[in-house]
Amino acid sequence: MREVVERTTERVVERVQVRAVPVAGIATPATPNAPTNARGWQDLLGQLGAQLADERSPVAREHWQHRRLYGELVRAVTALGHAHPGGLDRLSGH
Repeated sequence: MREVVERTTERVVERVQVRAVPVAGIATPATPNAPTNARGWQDLLGQLGAQLADERSPVAREHWQHRRLYGELVRAVTALGHAHPGGLDRLSGH
């Protein structure tokens, strides 16, 4: 006995677009290359720290960019304080 089985499958692909969401008055733009989890951000911030510590790195040498970089870091720390229960005081152990 021989039986022929024919199957039809359908595949649905959904694309989700991420957009900026205000966090306590702070814009948090999403970029395609931005990490999507805490571990990814830890790695990325570690790379930034390493580049700033390396005097050969353009990130360390381009001192005219440091004010803008500092501003973005302050905004990120402020947003982290808003996101964490208890805020920055709880995170810093105060």
